[in-house]
Amino acid sequence: MKKKEKKTRKGGGGPEYLSWIKKKKKILIPPKNHIIVQIPSIKFPRLKIIPVANVSCGRVVPGGRLGRIVGGVAAHPGEFPWIVSLKRYGGHFCGGTIIHERWVLTAAHCLCNGPSSLSASQINVTLREHDLSHPSHFIVPVHRIVFHPRHSCTSFNHDIALLELTRNVQWSDLIRPACLPSGTLSYIEQKVTVAGWGWTDENPSKGKRSNILQKVDMSVLSNQMCQAWYQEEGKKINVREWQMCAGHERGGKDACWADSGGPLMIVGGSEASQVIGLVSTGIGCARPKLPGLYTRLTRYIDWISDTLDIH
Repeated sequence: MKKKEKKTRKGGGGPEYLSWIKKKKKILIPPKNHIIVQIPSIKFPRLKIIPVANVSCGRVVPGGRLGRIVGGVAAHPGEFPWIVSLKRYGGHFCGGTIIHERWVLTAAHCLCNGPSSLSASQINVTLREHDLSHPSHFIVPVHRIVFHPRHSCTSFNHDIALLELTRNVQWSDLIRPACLPSGTLSYIEQKVTVAGWGWTDENPSKGKRSNILQKVDMSVLSNQMCQAWYQEEGKKINVREWQMCAGHERGGKDACWADSGGPLMIVGGSEASQVIGLVSTGIGCARPKLPGLYTRLTRYIDWISDTLDIH
C-alpha cells in the first residue's frame, strides 16, 4: 500500500446529480434493493458476462481474511470489483476506480511526472486484478486523461482525474462499476475501508509492496480535528474543504506508497458500497495523529458528470 513528507501516495453533488444519473445512466448510485454476489471459493470463478442493462454499482463480494498488512488484511478476490491497477511499463504505480463502462477515476497526482503530466499512451488499466505476481490479462489502454481544471502537478489541490479508456469495459461478476456519493455528507466518524497494492510500511526495511490487494478499515475524521492533530505534530498542512481525513489517533492503519488514486469506501454489507474518497497524500504512513488525506468526492460529482457528458 507511495507517499512522502506531505507527499504523494502514488506508487502511489447534490439533487442535480441524481436527476442527471437517471437520465444519462453513465455512472451509478446505489440501488434500494441490493443483492450480494456470492463467490464460493478463493479461486476466481468462471467469467460470467453481465449485460450493461443489468449491471448494478457497488456490489460487494464477501470474503475471508488472508493475511495482515499495516493494520489491515488481504482482500478476497472479487471483493472490490471496481478497483483497478494503473500500470506504466508493466509495473503497478497507482490505483483507480471504475465508474462507467469507459471511464476510470483516480488521483491527478498519479498522472504527473514532476511538473508535467504523463501521456495517455504510457498508461494501461488492469481490470480484475488481485495478485500482481499473477497479472490479470484484462488490460485496457488509456485514450485520454482529463485533469480537474484547478489541479496543478505542483500541488495536491483538487487531486482528481478521469481516464477515458480506448474501449468499453465488459461487465462480469469480477468487473463492476463503483457507486458514487449523491449528497453533501461529511461522513464524520463513518467507518471506511481503503484498498490497494501499496507498501506495508513506510520503512522499506520493515515492509514491502504487497502483491495481493490489501484492505484496511479506518474512521473518517473531521477536517478540524485532522488540522489540529497535524499542528500538534508540528506539520504545516492546511486541510482544505475538498479534502477529507481518515485514520486513527494512535496510527497503525493507513494507506501508503503506491496506494494513491485508490478508493476510500463505505462498504455496504447488505447495501451497495460507495466510493467517497481517493487516496491523495499524507505524512509518512500510519503515524500517530497524522491521518491520511483523501480527495472528497462529494465536491466533484458535478465535474465528473459534466466531463462524461462532454466526452
